[in-house]
Amino acid sequence: MKRFIATIFALLSLAVVAFGQDVEAKKGPQMTFTGAVSHDFGEFVKGGESRSHAFEFVNDGTAPLVVVKASSSCRCISVQYPRRPVQPNQKGAIVVTYDPKDEGVFNKGIHLQSNIEGGVLTLFVKGVVK
Repeated sequence: MKRFIATIFALLSLAVVAFGQDVEAKKGPQMTFTGAVSHDFGEFVKGGESRSHAFEFVNDGTAPLVVVKASSSCRCISVQYPRRPVQPNQKGAIVVTYDPKDEGVFNKGIHLQSNIEGGVLTLFVKGVVK
């Protein structure tokens, strides 16, 4: 009987420690994307119409998520992001638009600066302009 009680106590202790670590990991803002963090636009015609893709995310943390800046090394990419804080358990989107001005293959990163742990996250887009 003592062994049974000791085993139950040990299992409960492990559960409390595991739960505590999970809660600890979720403190602060968290940016969890509902899909992939990369997108293939496919083929464009040079000078043709721009295309957009929305990278949707959820703040599954415990504090408001603030996207401070979104940037790319290419002027052919524009980025729209939430200008107001995204509250815990709320959704948001980063909308990336590519304008096919120059021919060739592209593979670009969009760097997001926010108040998540680590501060920077990168999204990727690729495609071909003919």
